[in-house]
Amino acid sequence: MSIEQMLFMANKEYSFKGNKINYHTLKEFKNIKIYTESSHFDRKLKQDSLGNLYLYEFYEYVSFGNDGDEIYETYTLVRDECDADILNKQKDIRRKPYIRVNPGFYFNIVE
Repeated sequence: MSIEQMLFMANKEYSFKGNKINYHTLKEFKNIKIYTESSHFDRKLKQDSLGNLYLYEFYEYVSFGNDGDEIYETYTLVRDECDADILNKQKDIRRKPYIRVNPGFYFNIVE
């Protein structure tokens, strides 16, 4: 993917729960709580500008080959910190509604 294509995808707008979002909007979410933080895997409780809470997961698949690494980011909407604490104990945090950012800034939005 070219730099121009990556910039286009990062700026592309989507609708989630009636709000317009793009990759930059997601990166502005404020960290509330850190569950796990490492170079290839993070889990954090984040808050958007409207006060909504999300359990966030960052996962980097290291290729060690010619294809390059793949980065996946998931934002699962949660009711409150207690809900996030419970969901954090699960291996897969994808539960409706959620936003998944796949390699190349391709969004998967499930409501």
